[in-house]
Amino acid sequence: MSRRQTLAQLSPSQLNSKGGNSGAHARGSKDVGPLPGKGRKSVAGGLLMAAAMPGSCLERRSSVVTKSSGPKQDPRPLNSKEYQNNCIKTVINYLTTHNFSYPVSPKTLASPTGKDFSTVVTFLFQQIDPVAFRIQGKVEDEVPLFFKRLNYPFQISKSALFAVGTPHSWPAVLAALTWLVELLEYAEKSSSNKASGFERDNKVEDFLNYLAEGYQTWMSGDDDRCQQLDEQFAAKYIKQAAELDASREERRRANEQLLAELAHFRSLPDPVETAKQKLNELLIDKEKLQQLVQQDQGLKQTALRKLSEKKADLQAKQDQITAAVADVEQLRQRVVVQSVNKADLNRMIMERWVG
Repeated sequence: MSRRQTLAQLSPSQLNSKGGNSGAHARGSKDVGPLPGKGRKSVAGGLLMAAAMPGSCLERRSSVVTKSSGPKQDPRPLNSKEYQNNCIKTVINYLTTHNFSYPVSPKTLASPTGKDFSTVVTFLFQQIDPVAFRIQGKVEDEVPLFFKRLNYPFQISKSALFAVGTPHSWPAVLAALTWLVELLEYAEKSSSNKASGFERDNKVEDFLNYLAEGYQTWMSGDDDRCQQLDEQFAAKYIKQAAELDASREERRRANEQLLAELAHFRSLPDPVETAKQKLNELLIDKEKLQQLVQQDQGLKQTALRKLSEKKADLQAKQDQITAAVADVEQLRQRVVVQSVNKADLNRMIMERWVG
């Protein structure tokens, strides 16, 4: 019997990986294809590991089916128009929300050409990994292999890809594309959920690394290093606590400011009631102005009537003046034609006074 190895001789990475590798060879390995390339973030690792892991949901799905001599029958209603329309909507929705650079419509995916299918399936495989799932040969040769690597539970024949847009071949291929889209959406949601716990996992990993290195140092008898690790670990979390306190204080002040603004706004008159009151005042003013306008209209009518009467009186006066002027002129003419001198006139005046 070999002597048990102590934890003091193990590195932190060995401590973290020791339990995870113990049963790897016993369970066996499975080819999951080449690793994703560098640069672009890839979902191939998660998808391939989920497809290749013993006991995974994909493997359990296929394990309950008894082994038969022919290919597995697809239970989905592939020939249903409603099912095909739903598949087309699913694929188009994914393409349009992931910056697919070519125009695509339900009519295109109802009966695509070989070029249309190649463009769409290449784009979807590039979302998994642009290196591991790069189509370099013929589409009808490589697409079935890629789906097989992803543990697609049904067979895709090369003959179906030779005439991909025909009514006989396209429903099954469309269902495979929909399955691939759903797999990509699942991977995205899974990555999002993992990202939310990233900070918590980092804290746990830091603590475990501290324990592993501290235990190894303690087993080696290096008390000074143990003290240094304790101080570093404590200083790190004291700093984080101070940052959290500062952030909390800043948020508290901001909250107090918001509460003060809220109290100020609540102390102000209700703008709705103020607006209603103003509206009522304007309506009252409007009624008063309308009454004044009506009164002015009455006064205007009265003034116009009086003006008309004055114009008639003026015309009558002008007529009288004209008649008087005519009479005066007539009398002047009569005086001119009469042979009366000044002495006769004086005599006639005196006779009138005497008589």
